[in-house]
Amino acid sequence: MGVGARIPLGGAIDGISNGRLRNAFVVVPENLPKGFELPSGHVNLLTLVGITDKEFAAGRAEGGDVLAARLRSTSTFPVTVP
Repeated sequence: MGVGARIPLGGAIDGISNGRLRNAFVVVPENLPKGFELPSGHVNLLTLVGITDKEFAAGRAEGGDVLAARLRSTSTFPVTVP
């Protein structure tokens, strides 16, 4: 799993509702460091953002970079509100 991966969750992101956010999308965090160093090596930080089935399909068709740009253009990114 890496940046741009889309992960079907098999149900709503909150686990209890019939919400539309049923998938996760892996992005580089914008409000955190991109990573840090440990004695054993570098650690990359990633963020999971909730996406709809329609956004999942768009990511498959257009690519993760296009989907990420579209999501970043919203005022709520990277917050997920089920």
